[in-house]
Amino acid sequence: MKKILSNIYTLAALFMMGAATFTSCSGDDAVVEQKPEQPANGKYTMTVQASKGMDTRALTIDDGATLNATWTDGEEVTVYEGENCLGTLSATNSDEATCTLTGELDDAPTGSEVTLKFNAPTYTEQEGTLDYIASHCDYATATTTVTVSGKTITGTDVEFTNQQAIVKYTLRDNASTPASLSATGLVVNDGENDYTITLGSAASEIYVAIPHINDQTVTLTATVGSDTYTYTKSNVTFRNGEYYEIAVKMTKQYKMAAAATTADYGMVVCAAGHLHTAKTAVPSGCTAVGILGKVTSTGHGLILALQDATAQTWNTINGWSSVTTYASTALKLLPDNTARGANLTSYTTLGSTTVSNWAVAQKSDYEAIFANLGSTTGDYDGKTFDANVNAYITTRVGGTAISGGHWSATATNDDYARIFRNDYWFNYQEKTTILSVRPVLAF
Repeated sequence: MKKILSNIYTLAALFMMGAATFTSCSGDDAVVEQKPEQPANGKYTMTVQASKGMDTRALTIDDGATLNATWTDGEEVTVYEGENCLGTLSATNSDEATCTLTGELDDAPTGSEVTLKFNAPTYTEQEGTLDYIASHCDYATATTTVTVSGKTITGTDVEFTNQQAIVKYTLRDNASTPASLSATGLVVNDGENDYTITLGSAASEIYVAIPHINDQTVTLTATVGSDTYTYTKSNVTFRNGEYYEIAVKMTKQYKMAAAATTADYGMVVCAAGHLHTAKTAVPSGCTAVGILGKVTSTGHGLILALQDATAQTWNTINGWSSVTTYASTALKLLPDNTARGANLTSYTTLGSTTVSNWAVAQKSDYEAIFANLGSTTGDYDGKTFDANVNAYITTRVGGTAISGGHWSATATNDDYARIFRNDYWFNYQEKTTILSVRPVLAF
């Protein structure tokens, strides 16, 4: 049996049954047995005529397909008086939207009304198609007024009403020109329950059966490839028996720099604090800031700048304030916009992630960054260390390659400081020489 509603945007026509669905008071599948012509001792025979409404048997979906809903002989409904299960009735003499429900009850109702329930599905796990909803999520009820005469119970004619809405979600991205999102999974939260939709293949149009909700906040979480998209809408009402078509613009959820791990090395960090796939352009509206190069065991880390700051002497750098509260290392903080230069924007936060602003790192920090990005490190022995680093910096994110001599914040002794070129580290005696600076942000 399927549900009945009064207009073509109802569920009645969305449900098809390929085989009989059985329910019982125990919740186990009931076995249809041949009933005796006369009730057994202590049993009551109940009969009621059931209808689905001849004018709402079919609904033409937007793709032109028509789904029909009909009774099938042998389908069962359960009889309840309050919470008390009295027994089951089976459909006979089925004629599309009508049938006769008949069966034996263990007890007669004590009042004048009983509730008939067709099916009792679980909505929490679905597959996102109308076919699945038709075969797994068809739940309808009706109330009948009964007359008891001896062992015979007669109910007034009933029309079943479905106890869920069907929602067709069409997924788009939240862009100025929304593009279709093909999801492999969707979770719909109605404020109290999660409905998990696992799709057999990626789709942008997903059907969900949801029992009635009133003025709730609904959140959608879609899995699109390796990305997660979300959508939230407040004051949502879904009425039982209604069919809704809703297009949603979903927002991609990015991992934040503060949650970075060593598995994220090489990812691009944007001004909003999001991590983007390494060696790819950040999405429209985002600003690339640097490359994630180091993460400590305490969750702090270093982001390598895409551009050089203003060239400085080592003595000047050594006079800047030390910062040690972020990545557990002694950084030399660039003091102002003049030191940062025109290429670097000042940052104290990246989205919700607090950062140190631009600073010069120690030799060990730069070495760690280069190694984490797949380069070898070495002193004046011909080992290259920044070829891979430059690939991360320059690939589609607008960065400038590291070349020539760059200061670190490390000095060997009073006479020598440590610098790195495009191919090796070495000691540099002239601390008053102006050399390039490739700073980092610490978080």
